[in-house]
Amino acid sequence: MGALEEVVGIARQREKQTFAAAIRKLQRKHGTPHRPARRTIVEYMVRELAQEFSPQQTAVRILNRLSRDFADWNEVRVSSLDEVSESIGRYTYSRKLARVLKEVLQRCFDEFHDLELSFAEDSSMERTKSALLRLDVNPTIIGSAMLDWAEDGDLPITTDLSRVLQRLGFVENHASPAATKRKLEELVTPGSEYTAYRLLHDHGGGVCISRGFDCAPCVLKTLCPRGKKELAKTG
Repeated sequence: MGALEEVVGIARQREKQTFAAAIRKLQRKHGTPHRPARRTIVEYMVRELAQEFSPQQTAVRILNRLSRDFADWNEVRVSSLDEVSESIGRYTYSRKLARVLKEVLQRCFDEFHDLELSFAEDSSMERTKSALLRLDVNPTIIGSAMLDWAEDGDLPITTDLSRVLQRLGFVENHASPAATKRKLEELVTPGSEYTAYRLLHDHGGGVCISRGFDCAPCVLKTLCPRGKKELAKTG
């Protein structure tokens, strides 16, 4: 091995070690995520929309109630606001969540004429993500739903995940999803893809947000070039 190859090899090894350290820090903070029960992409979206109003366990219960009380998601779409709200449960936000769900399902129907979103089965992750973003739903919700829906070998590169990797310096700013995926294939330990993708996505959606972010409480601040720079500004 030549001197240049040795230097490149050492740099790559350090990069992998830094990435592994970042994942460990996120795991210590949030625990190790586990895949939920297999559902359709629409069901994952409903769960994520419910989670905007309630804790995760409550959101899953709401999803299960709706699945039990209605024949399919088209019936939810055409049912009255009172019927959907009653199925959700006696929460202060039930009516507001029912309205949000009905509006999203209606946009879904208008856009795709298919509330099973069967087109996604034969589309690439990027084409599916682009299509779902036309529903005018928070990209973090779309990305989170797709992470749980996709197979381990075809996990999507979400906007939140990309932002965290860029700020940590693993990929260049505005790197393409394909380039980001290639980098992750180099960095992620085989068999732990879902854990890494989910932790990075959730960190991007909850802490390392696009604007108005605060690096002080971030568990990755000692590893993050952007974090160090931001903290230096504030002393």
